Parts: sequence; C-alpha cells; structure tokens
Amino acid sequence: PGYHRFHTLNLVSVWKPLDGFSLMIKATLASGTPRAELGPLNAYLSVVNGVVTERYTRTSTYSDTLRTDPSLPVDIKLAWHGFFADSRVEWEAYLAVQDAFVNLYTPVINESYDSYTGSTVAQTASFNIGFPLPSLGLKINF
Repeated sequence: PGYHRFHTLNLVSVWKPLDGFSLMIKATLASGTPRAELGPLNAYLSVVNGVVTERYTRTSTYSDTLRTDPSLPVDIKLAWHGFFADSRVEWEAYLAVQDAFVNLYTPVINESYDSYTGSTVAQTASFNIGFPLPSLGLKINF
C-alpha cells in the first residue's frame, strides 16, 4: 500500500577470531520504495517572453506493484574490546566503514523528462555521499 515506504532484511555476522577482537559485517537488503506509474508525454504550446514554444508534461498515478530498485548497503566494523581492571565497565575501540560498496550499485528509481525537449532519462537513487563513510571511535558501557 501507499503508506509502506520500504521493507528491510538485516543480516549481521560477527566473527571473533581472538579474545577481545571482533569483525562484524552487516548487510541490509532494502526493497525499493513505491514508484508511480508514468503516463505518456504530452506536448502543448506555451508562451514564454512573447515566444511560442513547445513544452511537455506527463501524468502519473499511484501503483501498488511498481517499486524502485532495491539497495544493499554493507557495513564493516573491526573492534577491540575488553573490561577495565577490577570493574564491570566495558570499553570498545573500533574502526568502521559504512556502505562499503556504495560505488558498486546505483539503483534506478524512476524516469524523468525534460519539459522543454521531451527527452527522458532514467534517474538513479542517491542515498550516499559518493564514497564509503569511515569512522573511528571509542565506546564505553557501564
């Protein structure tokens, strides 16, 4: 239905090869968001600054079945962790990368058109900043 934005499936794998060290890989498969069903391009005449020009328009209707392409962000985290001596306070130092394969996929979301020429172009989703996002941190739990 129209109120559903997307559905996600999270897969998390944690590997602990040594005591106090872990490697986590998290993959999220997100279905596409609802996409409108596009009608045909229609030409009409318009007056711009006293000049008659041909412009284009298009109608769209909601579709229960059409969706944008799915996305698959993958996060990777290397962590060193332990406890402070004689306490229950846990520490974790980590190096992580969010959306590690961001440049390997560009989901197609819909088709746009130029209202002056009528030419159509497939648009791609843009939920990233163009490169994987690294992070370095220290986390303390008590």
